[in-house]
Amino acid sequence: MTRYVPHVPWPFRDLLIWARLVALKRNDAPDLIQIENSQLALLGLLTRTIGKPLIYEAHVVESEFSRGRERSSRKDKLIANLLDLGESVLIKIADRTIALSESDRNRLIARHKLAAPAVRVFPLLARPQDFSPPNSAIPTSQHSVVFLGSYTHEANRAAIQFIVNELRPALHNLVPSAEIMLVGKGIPKEIADHHTIRVFADVPDVRPLIDRAHVCIAPIWMGSGLRTKIIEYWTRSKPVVATDIAAEGLAARDGINIRIANTPVEFAHAIASIMREPDLGMQLGKEGLKTARLHFAEERVVGDLMKFYEEVRTHNRSKPS
Repeated sequence: MTRYVPHVPWPFRDLLIWARLVALKRNDAPDLIQIENSQLALLGLLTRTIGKPLIYEAHVVESEFSRGRERSSRKDKLIANLLDLGESVLIKIADRTIALSESDRNRLIARHKLAAPAVRVFPLLARPQDFSPPNSAIPTSQHSVVFLGSYTHEANRAAIQFIVNELRPALHNLVPSAEIMLVGKGIPKEIADHHTIRVFADVPDVRPLIDRAHVCIAPIWMGSGLRTKIIEYWTRSKPVVATDIAAEGLAARDGINIRIANTPVEFAHAIASIMREPDLGMQLGKEGLKTARLHFAEERVVGDLMKFYEEVRTHNRSKPS
């Protein structure tokens, strides 16, 4: 069941969603409610009046995410504190909480003093149509590096600045023919101020652009949660170079299904080695695809997720009214 909610400012957004939930007829009413953003803490409080079980899916651990954010102004600090408060409220009122990785589960348990069973791990899923056969789209043209990420996210903006200002010169010294493709929502065209950088903003399907890459990268240094960009790269059989933080919680193994790099020089050398050794790139891509199928394929996770939902519903029905 899908209901369109127009874009309206807070708190009217939460009030509107709640009003629509209340207005649903009995046959259309949800069995449970799942909230996936700490900005919706007010909605969480309101939905408790409906009497349906509530699940909070923590896409990030706000305290961990805000630790790496730029908070130079009072507004930035206020937003970070409000998001952290929203997380605390939702975890307190929710029947169960979902984390995207074991690392985030442990952080949530420690920060909010939760019992271990209160938090379950379910990673973000890759759809069957996202997967490509191993190495089915090996590029034969110019050496291409792809970064995927929406410009609306601060971590991606910082990554793009790193790519343009630090990685590009270091990589150009090793592979002069290398081209960097920045793919994602809202990336300004003017960032492509050098002939080796191309911007593809707001494309309807990123998969063909990923398929053109020799190497895909994730230079992320802040936040928590799972890096869906790495899962997307892996589903397309692409070799990946990423930071330790970006690879956290993804069953990543340096030199097996990913290359780990944390400085411009390390990134440049890892990318160059993959470009110069096609067999290395093919092997990393093959192992990455295996990892995506094993840990993030929809068909492997959905069954357990449905059982979890039924457990929450059953527990809620057994509560005294």
